[in-house]
Amino acid sequence: MNSVKKYAVPSLAAAIVLTLGATAPSLSQATPGAAASSSPLPVIARTVSRRVCSALRTHIGPAIGMMTQNDENIAKGVPLFAQYNTANGDKSDAARNIALLRMENLVSPLANNSIAIQQALNDPELFPAAARNPDDQTLLAIRDKLLQAWASQNLSLDIINGFVATQQMGDLQHADEGMLAQMSAPDMTNKGTTPPTANPLLSDPLQAGLPADPYVINPATIPGLTLGYNPVTRLAEGLKWTQAQTAEREQTAAKVVIQVAALCSAHATPAPSPSP
Repeated sequence: MNSVKKYAVPSLAAAIVLTLGATAPSLSQATPGAAASSSPLPVIARTVSRRVCSALRTHIGPAIGMMTQNDENIAKGVPLFAQYNTANGDKSDAARNIALLRMENLVSPLANNSIAIQQALNDPELFPAAARNPDDQTLLAIRDKLLQAWASQNLSLDIINGFVATQQMGDLQHADEGMLAQMSAPDMTNKGTTPPTANPLLSDPLQAGLPADPYVINPATIPGLTLGYNPVTRLAEGLKWTQAQTAEREQTAAKVVIQVAALCSAHATPAPSPSP
């Protein structure tokens, strides 16, 4: 049980370390040099691996590893929102596009891990609909806590992916807007006609889709929100909130995983041979 005391604050990273040794070792692993011996060794005890211990190694451990990867990628999103916000204020399309591309590169790894986590934690062979024994109860409790953290991570993914998709749609919608307006001019042969310019309200990359409803109250006009109000900043603050929710739920899950993994490791320790 010393492994539990080592970590003052339970974390999924600590849980991964313990799940790697949660399965009972084989006889050859427990007794070095056994394969090289010419005479058969006496069998002192037979160790039967519990299903919950095997599940920690085969399903729960990999799921925790992917959740940790997701945490690292989500953490990269907060500064990217700030970079996009600065580039948009500076009217720097190149810097804005780079920040958007980096956010887009976070989406696929997050989504792939999210799908794999869900599949690992919904295996009906390990996680039945109703508990049939104490091991099932333990596994379902672990799965429930991990899925709560997984749901918070999905909220972070929704914020990043939704922002990227909205900006890409806005860029596509407003691409060549000035050229299209010029092509629709009634007289294209008049050299003296000044080509119409794009509506600056419609070319705003933050205004994708249909034009804004003129009757909707602008949040920037609400007292207390005028100073520093920015939709990108609000999204970054929302991402920080989902990160905090995920961290809190991961700590709750880590406590249970560490306890069970330490118990499995204790069962996996070969019993000492009796003294003659």
